Amino acid sequence: MEGPLPGLPVDGPTDYYTLFVPFSMPFYCDSTGCDFIHAAYWHDSFGQTHSHGCVNLDFSDAEWMYNWTPNPATMRVPVTVLP
Repeated sequence: MEGPLPGLPVDGPTDYYTLFVPFSMPFYCDSTGCDFIHAAYWHDSFGQTHSHGCVNLDFSDAEWMYNWTPNPATMRVPVTVLP
């Protein structure tokens, strides 16, 4: 996943980063990319804004959800994200 590094001006591709993001599950995609539910090991202030659309979970919750969710190749599961 890529995006601007928080706190840096966005003026070119050098301001972007890619991280290993465990237990990633896309729930919305369009022509500009996808939003994911995933583990976020880089912060612990869940419930605060930390992304541009992704739903951040702590590692154990993300692992549980990932293992609970059916394989999308065999079954689609509707997801409703509430504020």
